[in-house]
Amino acid sequence: MPIQNFLNCIIKVFGTFTILICACSFCYAQAHFGARPISSRDSIEKAFAPNDLALVVEEQPTYPGGDSELIDFIRKHTVRPSGELDSLGITGTVYVSFVVTKDGENKFFHIQRGLSPKANAEALRVARLMPHWSIGRTQKQPVNSRVTIPISFKKKGIAWD
Repeated sequence: MPIQNFLNCIIKVFGTFTILICACSFCYAQAHFGARPISSRDSIEKAFAPNDLALVVEEQPTYPGGDSELIDFIRKHTVRPSGELDSLGITGTVYVSFVVTKDGENKFFHIQRGLSPKANAEALRVARLMPHWSIGRTQKQPVNSRVTIPISFKKKGIAWD
């Protein structure tokens, strides 16, 4: 009987110790290996000097051909992810943000507001395929500016909000 109590005590201590080690390992990984998600704001602000990303843009960047061409591009290139969206009946909109640089390049794509991992990945894929946008301007000078586009996933296909 005393040996059994001793073994039960050892098992409880070992189990508690194992849980503590796992929790510490997880916290260490988050702190040292970037396991935590980095917000899009952090990554964009690190890429530009404090005054190099325009907050107010007088002449907004535009897609070549305007909004109607952008809608056509999104509809043509987006494929509704099968599986989780269909089986769960998920519909909604993914908002993709990116920066149009002074040089006209589209960079720093990220999900501003997502829907599901597969829908988010598809929206990012399509956004990265887009041609360069026109340059945003403030006081007639080219500026780096942020653009956000919605990509909607409906039951019968893809739509623009």
